[in-house]
Amino acid sequence: MFGIIEPGGLYHPFTDGRVAHVTWAQVAQVDLFEVDRDDRFFWEDAHYWALSALDGTHWTVYSRHARKHGLLKQLEAALPGFVRGRAVQALRTRATGVFWQRAIIACPQDGGPMIDAPELQPAELPWDRILRCPGCGTVVTAGYQRWR
Repeated sequence: MFGIIEPGGLYHPFTDGRVAHVTWAQVAQVDLFEVDRDDRFFWEDAHYWALSALDGTHWTVYSRHARKHGLLKQLEAALPGFVRGRAVQALRTRATGVFWQRAIIACPQDGGPMIDAPELQPAELPWDRILRCPGCGTVVTAGYQRWR
């Protein structure tokens, strides 16, 4: 799906009126791809970002749209370990492939993937990484995971 950037995530409106959403907390992987010269006639931009969500959906954002709407700045603020400067360097050097990947931690209760829960982050422990299971609500602390 082609994603339209909004604060906190992406959305995609369908012609039948449905709207799909993905939040930054649901993003599992960020890839950068370069469009082959032969395909550029059909593509808006030479590069695009591909975001994979924990639910298996895939989202695409053209790099021009990403620049215009501050995608990299939002990803840097929301994804632990995502560095905007490295992303800009990757675009300049035409690097492609997996750019960022969430460290998936399984829920100790139901085995599902844990997601970041910044809303539960205590101010006195800014270095701890708080994770929540969207399936059963279990909360765990991963500790020392926020590198910037």
